[in-house]
Amino acid sequence: MRLIQYVTDTGARGVARIEGNRAVAVKGATSVIDLAQQAIAARRSLDDAVKAAGDGEALDYPALLSQRRVLSPVDHPDAAHCLVTGTGLTHLGSADTP
Repeated sequence: MRLIQYVTDTGARGVARIEGNRAVAVKGATSVIDLAQQAIAARRSLDDAVKAAGDGEALDYPALLSQRRVLSPVDHPDAAHCLVTGTGLTHLGSADTP
């Protein structure tokens, strides 16, 4: 399952799962972190928590991307508590570097 966070038409936040070129909103979800915390509290998987929430509207995923309405996949209400980093290298690229 692939989840995204996005900005709705009204400017609110939402969470959706991706199915090809379609993003299916997760009812009542405003962040992946909240969904994960709910899943932990209920002692179930994130997948089960998403299924339990139910499906909302179907959205055009490429349109969300082109409109720059897709947010970081995971964030924190206090930005100082979330750091996303990467090396920018592939495994093979790293192995070939002297």
